[in-house]
Amino acid sequence: TLAESLPYQLFVMHKNTASYRRGNLKRPSTRRELAGLKLTPELTEEWSLELDPLGQVGENGDGETLYGWSSYAGVNWKSAAESEIRPFGSFGLHFMSGSKDTAETDGGSGAWDPMWSRAVCYSEIFSFGTHYATCWWSNLLYARLEGGFEFGRRHNLTFATGPMFADENDGLGGGSGSYKGILHTAHYNFPLMLADKSKGERFEMFGHLRAELFNPGDYFDSGRPAWFLRWQVEFKF
Repeated sequence: TLAESLPYQLFVMHKNTASYRRGNLKRPSTRRELAGLKLTPELTEEWSLELDPLGQVGENGDGETLYGWSSYAGVNWKSAAESEIRPFGSFGLHFMSGSKDTAETDGGSGAWDPMWSRAVCYSEIFSFGTHYATCWWSNLLYARLEGGFEFGRRHNLTFATGPMFADENDGLGGGSGSYKGILHTAHYNFPLMLADKSKGERFEMFGHLRAELFNPGDYFDSGRPAWFLRWQVEFKF
């Protein structure tokens, strides 16, 4: 069947947003409909592809038509060899439309509304430090190269890097260009205490370290780098 030879998912979403005020700007209410397709063909035992075309249309409380689109295309590789160290890697392009009038009262007629997005997994800096809202990824073309390896029992080390560009210079960065900058990330998951299932144990403890460095481009009015570091412990009962 088609689902077996070419795995896919079809989905639609609906979103209503009430009017609100942010700073000196009042945002009108909005209604949006999203339709998307996710394709995940496996080329070989080690290689696979991902393709996510998404589109949305709607209307705000002022009667203005809203639209936006987003797409992701990527190739993934993971070693199928049985070894202590198991490398993996991927390269992807992620696009989210922008709008020059985002800074105006209507919030941007053509900017992508991220009611669904994989981008929140990319970065902590950009999740909580965007110009739009918390975890609000929009107006972006991101070329991301990722690599790493799994080793031992439940150890995972991942590195990623890639440049970011604005689809439209909406003026929110204060700069004159469209190059947002380059983002580097490193993430290490590791076990601190693992349960012995044969003894009926359930308590486990895990940790992770995450580091990020962002060097801004001419989209911003400052060239000062931003960095982020987090150490976290998790418990499982």
